[in-house]
Formats: sequence, C-alpha cells, structure tokens
Amino acid sequence: MKKKSKVLRIILFTGIVIILLFTCLTFFTVRMVSKSAAKTAGDDIQIMSKSYADYVSSWLTENLNLLDFYVKSECVYDSSSPQEIGLWLSKTVSRRPDELDYVLFIDTNGNSFYDSGKTGFHGDREYFSKIMNGEKTVITEPTLAKATGRVSIMLVRSASDSAGNAMGMFVGVKSIEKIQQKINEFSLGENGYAFMLSGDGTVMCYPAENIQMKENFLSGSFAERPEIKQMAEKMVNGEFSSIIIHNLEKPWQKENVFFCPVENTNWSVAVCVPEAQIKEASRDVRNILIYSNAGIALIVIVMLLLLMLDTFRPVKLIVDSILGIASGNADLTQRVDVKHNDEIGAIGLGFNKFMEKLQTIMSELKTSKIELEGVDENLQASTIDTGNAIEEILNHIESIKNVYKNQAESVDGTASAITQISSNIQSLEQMIENQSAGVTQASAAIEQMIGNINAINHSIDKMAEEFTELQQKSEAGSSKQSAVSEQIMQIENQSSMLQEANAAISSIAEQTNLLAMNAAIEAAHAGDAGKGFSVVADEIRKLSETSSSQSRTIGEQLQKIRESIGKVVESSGESHSAFNAVSVGIKQTDELVRQIKGAMDEQTEGSRQILESLRTMSDSTVAVKMASTEMAEGSTLILGEVSRLKDASGILSDSIAEVNSSTEKIKDTGNALKAISGQMKTTIKTIGDEIDLFKV
Repeated sequence: MKKKSKVLRIILFTGIVIILLFTCLTFFTVRMVSKSAAKTAGDDIQIMSKSYADYVSSWLTENLNLLDFYVKSECVYDSSSPQEIGLWLSKTVSRRPDELDYVLFIDTNGNSFYDSGKTGFHGDREYFSKIMNGEKTVITEPTLAKATGRVSIMLVRSASDSAGNAMGMFVGVKSIEKIQQKINEFSLGENGYAFMLSGDGTVMCYPAENIQMKENFLSGSFAERPEIKQMAEKMVNGEFSSIIIHNLEKPWQKENVFFCPVENTNWSVAVCVPEAQIKEASRDVRNILIYSNAGIALIVIVMLLLLMLDTFRPVKLIVDSILGIASGNADLTQRVDVKHNDEIGAIGLGFNKFMEKLQTIMSELKTSKIELEGVDENLQASTIDTGNAIEEILNHIESIKNVYKNQAESVDGTASAITQISSNIQSLEQMIENQSAGVTQASAAIEQMIGNINAINHSIDKMAEEFTELQQKSEAGSSKQSAVSEQIMQIENQSSMLQEANAAISSIAEQTNLLAMNAAIEAAHAGDAGKGFSVVADEIRKLSETSSSQSRTIGEQLQKIRESIGKVVESSGESHSAFNAVSVGIKQTDELVRQIKGAMDEQTEGSRQILESLRTMSDSTVAVKMASTEMAEGSTLILGEVSRLKDASGILSDSIAEVNSSTEKIKDTGNALKAISGQMKTTIKTIGDEIDLFKV
C-alpha cells in the first residue's frame, strides 16, 4: 500500500507541476496575444478614423471647388459692380450645382445678393470678417438653414478681379445629410460605430437620432460626465488620439474611442468600438490555448502513469517477498528470488545480502544473551552488598552531624553574647564621646555667653549715658519750643492789631470816597467856578478807590498770614506735647536699661559657676572614656577568637555536609545501579525473547 501511495503521490505532484507550467505558458501567451491583438485593432481603427476624416475633408474640398464657377466668372474678373454680379447670379440659377442648395454674393461692404434675386446684409457674420482679414476659404459650423429647414453648412470663398483687388465672396449653402448618412452607416463588427463633432462640441453625426444635432459634448447634459467632456476637448483641439469611455446609452459598457481631426476645419471624426469586441480575438486565442494545453497535459499525465506502473511492478514483487519473510515467524533463512538484471534486481540482491548479514548478527546475539544473563546475576549480588555498606556509613555520619550541630549551636550562642557585649561597649564609648563633646561645646558656649554678657553690659552702660544726654537735650528742646510758642502768640496778637489798622484804613478810604463824591456834587453846583475843585475831588476819589483796593488786598494777605500763624501755633503745641512724651519715654527706658544691667550681672555670676561644674565633669568623662576604650579592645580580641572558632565550625560543617552529600550520591548511585540492574535483567529477557523468535 505504501508503494502504491508513493506512486500516486509522484504522479499527482508531476501532474500539478505540468498543469502549473502549462497554465503559466497559457497566461503569458494570452497576455502577449491580447496586447498584440489590442494594439493591432487599435492601429486599424485609428486608420479607419483617419480615412473617414480624410473622406470628410475631401468631401468639403469637392464642394468648395464647386464655387470656382462663380469665383472665376467674367463679371468678377472685369470688376463689375456688386449689383451687376447679383444680377448675373440670379440669371445662372439653372447652372448652379445640384449639391448646393443656394448661392449668394457678399460685397466688401457686407451687402448680400442671393441667386434667387433677394438681397440682404451679412457684414456681421464671422466668416465675413475672416475673409476680409485675408483668409481664402471658410467652412462654417453646421446650423439649421431657415430657407431649406435642413442642417447645413456654408462654404465661403473669396473673390478678386483680374488685378487682384478684393471684390467680396461667394457663399454656397450645403446640406450635411450626405456626410451624416455616410458616417452613420459605418459599422465595425457587431457594435462598432462612428460619430463626428463640430468645432463647438455639437454632435454632427451619431447613429441615435436623439443625440445627433441635439447634444453638445462640451456644454450639454453629457458634459457632466468627465470622460465625455475630456474626449470632446481633445477632439475640438484637433488631437489625433484615443480614449476609453462608457457608452452613452449603456454606461456599464466600456468603449475605445479613436478620433482624428478633419483637415481645414475644427471638426473631428471618431470611431467607437466596445472593449469586449477588441478583446474577442484574444479570448478566442486564449480558449484555443487552454483546450490544447489541457489535452497535452492529460496525455503526458496518462503516459507518466503507465510508465510509473511498469517501473514499480518489479518493486511490488520484492515487497511481497519481504512481507512473506516478515510474516514467516522471523525466518532469516528465506531469500528473495531475483529475476531482473537492472536497478530493481540490484535492490533484490542487496536485500539478500542484508538478510545473510542479519542472520549472522542474530546468531552472535543469541550467544551474547546467555553470557549477559550470568553477568546480570553477579551484578545484582554486588549491588545489594554495596547498598548495605552505604546504609551503615550514612548512620555514622548522621551521629557525627548531631554532635556537631550541638557544638555549633553553643559556639553561635557564645558569639552572639560576645557580639552583644562588644556592641554595648561601643555604644557606651560612643555615648561617652558624645557626652565629652557636649561638655566641651557647653563650656565653649558658656564662655562665649559670658563674653556676650560683658559686651551687653558695656553696651547698656553706653546706652544709659546716651539716654541721660538725650533726656537733657529733650528738656532743652521743650523749653526752646515753649519760647517759640510765646513768640508766635505775640506775632498772632500783632497780626490782629494790623487787621484792626487795616479796617481803620478801609473806613477812612470809604469816608474819603464819600467826601470826594460830595465835593464833586458841590463842584457841579458851582458851575465853571467849581471846575478846579471838581478835578481835585476826582483825584481824591481815585485815591480813595486805590486806598480801598489796597486795603482789601492787605486785609486778604493779613487773613492768610493769620491762618498760617494759627496752623504754626497748632503745630507748635503738638510739637511741645511730643517733646514732653519723648522725655517721659526716655526716663522709662533709662529705668529699664538699669534693670537689664542688674539682671546681666547676676547672669554672669551664674555662668561662671556652671563653667566650673562643666570643667569638673569633663575631667571625669575623660577618665571614663579611657576605661571604656580598654574594655572595647578586650572585647574585640575575644570576638576575634570566637569568630575564628565559628569559621572553623563552619568549615567542619561544610566538610560534613560534603561527606553527607557524597554519601547520598553514592546511595543514589547504588539505588540507580540497582534499578539499572533490574532494568537490564528485564531488557536482556526481552531481547532474548525477541532473538529467540529468529530462526538462524
């Protein structure tokens, strides 16, 4: 079964590889064919669009040439008047080409003459401006002609006389029904079609009537689709290119649009082919390749299967022989019958040699089995004796371990006690050092405090002297302030007297003014005799008014001076009160300073007594410190000896632990050896049972 599954796996793997290779080959071939077919189809369609654009251009040229009959007429060459040319035009209607609906002549002033005899004005037309600016021919965009009711274009050619002077232009109106029919009849494959755009984006030709001349790809409803507007912009700009869009009526269907400009116009002809139609050829090639490659792969797999079955048939015979040997109670005397002189036969010969070698090995194993059984019995006995000896050693080690444990505990207790004593001595020594340092610092602080107290006493003495001098100066200032106050009071009294004098002056000025008025009245009564007296009366009145004015000014200034003197008197009183308060405060402060000096004297005496006590304490502390140092050194020596004893106990403990560990390992090894011996006995029995199955 294993050989059969191996054959199937090989065939399956090979088949998968073949299928993958053919798939890759098909994929890349189809891809190359698709690209080549798409490129070829695109080039062909581009050529078609170019040919239709050339056809439209040729059609326009032919229709422009129809105007040669008018442009080269004698009346134009002879420089006839526009009215004469119009008359001639109306007489040649019968000679007008059938392709033209009607013809008109426009002179250089824009006046137009129809071949029907009508006249008009076309000077506002765009094509009129172009011809007058030097262009020889103009083809207008298609529009609905009012005269015919059909979609038409105007073919315009300039006209000149024999001397080359511009006479105007001839315009032929031409319907585009023929060119629409020609382009709308175009078909390519099942769904290919053509259309044409004018220079302003209007759809001139299109198979659908609801779109032809009714939609504008630049400004209409279809321009809302970016791809349509982009295509229209490229077409009206005269590009010779292609683009992929979605069908106008079937948006789910993609189309390749190939467009080409029409020469001498802003028009552009486009050919649309569905993308699926272009890829149809590549799909056919792809299907052919897939079917052919699948058939080839199937044939290769079948041939490979037949070859594998023929190759592995001898192997199956060898497998059957091996299974027969395996099921024949392990008979190593059986051999495979070799009939093939090839690689399969070599496998059979190798198998027979292997069986001969295995038969020899199994014979030797049976002999060794008997010897191993005797060795195993001796090993079992030795293992039991070793286990008993190890048990006795472990018991002795356990006794030694218990004795040592008690000794170690005693040493640990002694070391702990000595360590505690040493720690206490060190603590005591530290406390003594701290106490000694404290006494020293206290002595220094007290000596410094005594010095500070002396300095303070000295400062207090100086303060007492300063306060005494300050009190004397305060009393002197108070007496001087009293004298100033008395003088200010005198000035205030004198100011009152000046105010009274000023009031008297003001009263005199009023009386003088009244006297001057009476004198003026009397002078007026006296007439001319009193004029001199009247002048004196006026001067006296002016003097009285001046005196009265100055008296008022002096009164105002005296009032201000009196107010200032009042403020000075008030300030002087406050200053006198302040001097009295300062004098009282100085007396009280001088009393406090004397009390502080007495307290400082008592503090100085107490500090001297504390300093003497601290010196006595310092001497005692030095003696205690020396004794503590000697005790610390002794405890350190004892602690060192105990530490060495403890280290020796630790080493002895480690040695006992190592001996115990080694003994345990020996015990474990003995147990393992005992287990191995039992396992070995079981293994020898098992191997013996298996070996006994072989027939040698």
